[in-house]
Amino acid sequence: MLGYVARRLALLGLMLFGLLCITFAISHVVPGDPARLAAGPDATASMVETIRAEYGLDQPLSVQFWRYVRGIVAGDLGRSLRTRETVGSDLLRYFPNTFELVTGAMLIAVGLGVPLGILAAVYRDTWVDHLTRIVSVSGVAIPAFWLGLMLQLLLALDWGLLPLGGRLGLMQAPPAPITRLLVVDALLRGQWATLADALAHAVLEQGTARSEGIDCGHAEIISAARSTSLTAPGSAQPSDSAAARSRSCLARPDRPLLFRSR
Repeated sequence: MLGYVARRLALLGLMLFGLLCITFAISHVVPGDPARLAAGPDATASMVETIRAEYGLDQPLSVQFWRYVRGIVAGDLGRSLRTRETVGSDLLRYFPNTFELVTGAMLIAVGLGVPLGILAAVYRDTWVDHLTRIVSVSGVAIPAFWLGLMLQLLLALDWGLLPLGGRLGLMQAPPAPITRLLVVDALLRGQWATLADALAHAVLEQGTARSEGIDCGHAEIISAARSTSLTAPGSAQPSDSAAARSRSCLARPDRPLLFRSR
């Protein structure tokens, strides 16, 4: 048992080291000069060299790689070339936004995927089953960026039902931070108008989000239907069919672009 655990840990360490090597190599293969990008289009050559020296980009690759690995092990993710803040502080600042988006999208995925999967299992080969198949396949096949744009055009611009983007309206004051989750803080502070506005802003983003790995209605829901002996009316056998999938993404339009210094 101990030998197996030791082998697995050794393989994990080897895999992580290989991942570090790949990411470091990709950052040097991708076209473009990070120092030039950070300095801006109007920067002089001396300004670019100053930034290159500040971030250690003028050192040999072996030294850069050693600093890169040492920083990762120590929890130092470097400094963003865009915000000039540490990457860790940027991640902490924008993590609540992403967490809210993922949590809301997961609730929508489970809330839609589980009932649709059960209905598809119960009403096999009926219009409910076929409609569920169409919805599930469309949810996977339609590009998320196109669907998001179409829903923005339809629901926000044409119909005016939902805000176009952002987290709060211009006339709403954000609640005093407790958890730094906008919806939760508004709820805890009792700011119901702010809560309603935040939910209205979140609906369009979370409704069009796609989360990797969420399969709420396929084998798991069908297996649950079989284990509880759910059958279609007039049928003696448990139902089986394709089921609903719902997916979301870890993205938000106000998330900063990060460039790690080496």
